[in-house]
Amino acid sequence: MQALSYGVVRKILRREWPTLLLAVRGTLAALLALAAALALKLECPYWAAMTALIVIQPTLGLLLEKSYYRLVGTAIGSVAGMMMLLSSRSPAMLTVLLALWLAACVGAGNLQYGLRSYGAMVAGCTGAVIAMAGYNNPPHLHDLVFGRIARIVIGIVVSTTVTRSLPIAARNENCWTACERLPWRISNGWRCLCVEERKRN
Repeated sequence: MQALSYGVVRKILRREWPTLLLAVRGTLAALLALAAALALKLECPYWAAMTALIVIQPTLGLLLEKSYYRLVGTAIGSVAGMMMLLSSRSPAMLTVLLALWLAACVGAGNLQYGLRSYGAMVAGCTGAVIAMAGYNNPPHLHDLVFGRIARIVIGIVVSTTVTRSLPIAARNENCWTACERLPWRISNGWRCLCVEERKRN
């Protein structure tokens, strides 16, 4: 029964190994990005962790492509939000500008395909976040824009580093084989130590 259960668990783990490794990779990237943002004393450090989770992908190529459009969308949206705040003279005018910006981003996103559409949507959301947050705290507008972009960069850098360190496709079989042989190596090493101890006695 134990042998059957172990065989079933082993089969499930072998089949779901890429998914499990991707989950571990995403969790590790989010925690490291959060720690880096906290160490740098940036406001709203959870943005870095959110970025690390959002851009994580099974392959490095997909991660870099999604990270590129997220970074471009964030930069454009941050600058747009700052310009809307600097050019508006009343809450009503800011509301109109924000509505026009969101409409333009949604329209551009619907005309694009794939991750280009994603970048346009990110630009719209980022512009809204910067505009609303900056309106409540005008003296820290530039710090808010810089911090937003800095946290996105931190999340992307950490996710890329973790992805390169824990690839799924290239080392999938090697990682599974190493984990599969680990109990045997531990038991074999312990057996050798016991034999050496008996010889000494």
